[in-house]
Amino acid sequence: MLFDKKEWSDLVMIAEMELVTRMLLCEYCNLFDSKGQAITKPKVLARTVGVTEKDVRKHLTLAKNAGWLETIDIDGHKGYRATVPV
Repeated sequence: MLFDKKEWSDLVMIAEMELVTRMLLCEYCNLFDSKGQAITKPKVLARTVGVTEKDVRKHLTLAKNAGWLETIDIDGHKGYRATVPV
């Protein structure tokens, strides 16, 4: 089954979360492949969203703990797969 970026980002937009977390998830969604997974460096996300790398790490952890992301390994690189909290 292919990952539906629009559906996932629509769910993110109506979910209760901090604004920076939402912005990072929406930006990360643009990077997801057809399986809903991607790798990128916090430095890139920080520059794109306009926050610090520390903030990126914090909010990705918040999203992961809330069930929006799960950590994956792609060819030795840490990445995330989109999930939906239950």
